[in-house]
Amino acid sequence: MSSKGGKMVEIERKFLVVGDTSAKIANAGGTFSGEVTLSDSYFDDENYSLTKRDYWLRCRNSKWELKMPPKNRQDDSDCTQYQEVTTETDIFAQLSAILSTGDEDVVNGNEQSTKDISESQLVETFVKRRGLEPFAVFTSNRKNYSFQGGISVTVDEADFGFQVGEIEMMVEENDGEMISKAIADIHTLAESLGLESTVPVQGKLETYLAKQCPAHFWTLVRAGVLREPQGHH
Repeated sequence: MSSKGGKMVEIERKFLVVGDTSAKIANAGGTFSGEVTLSDSYFDDENYSLTKRDYWLRCRNSKWELKMPPKNRQDDSDCTQYQEVTTETDIFAQLSAILSTGDEDVVNGNEQSTKDISESQLVETFVKRRGLEPFAVFTSNRKNYSFQGGISVTVDEADFGFQVGEIEMMVEENDGEMISKAIADIHTLAESLGLESTVPVQGKLETYLAKQCPAHFWTLVRAGVLREPQGHH
């Protein structure tokens, strides 16, 4: 799966962590590849201008990242699909476009507003100027496993008492055929792990919002960004 410089899409299926999940992963051919601590802060304005559009800006371990809807998203899949933007200039450009208000000093990236700002400070400066605030802050312990074919599996334990697993692949955004194949490969691995159910599992951020920020959570459900929890009436 070679990249020719195209934009990459993260395709991911979440699963509940129960009992001997680590043993199941090893038995399915997964190789333990290390453990890391993730410190995440997610940002938006008071009107949820980013998250209502399914844009997720986070600072993870002091590095800015933006997850946004890809062009070739397959909405009928139980796998989430996001383009990941990881360079400060590209994140700045995306934020400027979606939050543009005509205030050139803040958003347009012209010489006057950016000439004295180093690339490593572009996003932080933008966040401060636009008054974006963290709406979710948590730390997770992540165990990483690798499989042949470019599939990775992670098992996260968050500091607010939630565990979740993720099966993930990265493919080029403009390759719809590879996206479909990745989704199929993820489903095949899920079955080998005994995860036959296709009921969508909430991730860490959705669970955090539902517990800690219910108004924000239900705003995103009504906007069609997040799914209503199973069994809720």
